[in-house]
Amino acid sequence: MDTRHSTGGPSESAVVDEEVSPRVCADVLGKASNAGPGRVEVAGYDGATHDFDDPGKSRQSVAANRAANDDAMRRASAPLDALP
Repeated sequence: MDTRHSTGGPSESAVVDEEVSPRVCADVLGKASNAGPGRVEVAGYDGATHDFDDPGKSRQSVAANRAANDDAMRRASAPLDALP
């Protein structure tokens, strides 16, 4: 899943999220996009679990979580890197 909605910044979701469905997140962000300007990118990470960015050993022992975290950090920092 890699859909684009408008509202404000990056949002990442684990595709195998055991707590919140990625589709629910995308639907909520889609509704929020109608509320105001901005841009939110929704990226789904195959094999990543909920809290893939948790630095603990159990979450980071999953290769998909490490890859998702690296990509999420890259996406989140890009707009900040572009600031003067």
